[in-house]
Amino acid sequence: MTAQLATPTGRGTPSPPRRGAHRSPLHRGDALWGYLLIAPTAIGLGVFSLWPAIQTFFFSFTTWGTFGGHDWSGLENYTQVVQDPELLRSLLNTLIFTVMTLIGIPISMVVAALLSSSGLRGVSVYRTLYFLPVVTLPAAVALVWKLLYNGDFGLVNWGLGLVGIDGGHWLSDSSTAIYAVGVVSIWSSIGYNMVLFLAGMQSIPGSTTRRRPSTGPGASGSSCASPCRC
Repeated sequence: MTAQLATPTGRGTPSPPRRGAHRSPLHRGDALWGYLLIAPTAIGLGVFSLWPAIQTFFFSFTTWGTFGGHDWSGLENYTQVVQDPELLRSLLNTLIFTVMTLIGIPISMVVAALLSSSGLRGVSVYRTLYFLPVVTLPAAVALVWKLLYNGDFGLVNWGLGLVGIDGGHWLSDSSTAIYAVGVVSIWSSIGYNMVLFLAGMQSIPGSTTRRRPSTGPGASGSSCASPCRC
């Protein structure tokens, strides 16, 4: 004798609750506070970044007059850019600047690893010094580095002169200007990237990098640190 199990049919089956249908007032309040907290940043990005980018894209298809006003020109501006002999040099300068800026990432990783090492004194002082360029006004940064790169009385040329090297006009020479600006970009980005890497390193649990005694001849109590195994 076999027993037959009744299978439920589609009729009378309750539909799954809609997402957010039974959300409590507490959850709705948390969502509202979240929107309020991100509103200043979202508005700033929209007004000062997104909208200017849209305007620039639209105006790239127009021709502006000497005293204002613009006329639709279609792809004429892009045609002139492609035919410009300086286009390849501009792309090369952009590539050089991008590569130099990315060099700051491994440098920031090394600095973060050094500052996260145990037993180092004055860590807060070093963090402040490295992060100082991030909170400094760009105009002040440009003014200081302009003085440092000055070809007549700049500190860079003065330091090179101490070792018998003749410095040049770093910012006015087309062969060195892109590299001089790239150094400033590296210097400015180290502090921000360092803080991100430090936060990531400090959030790693201690059990992940546990120390395990080494076995085998000649171990003599030595140990190694490994995320998984030695």
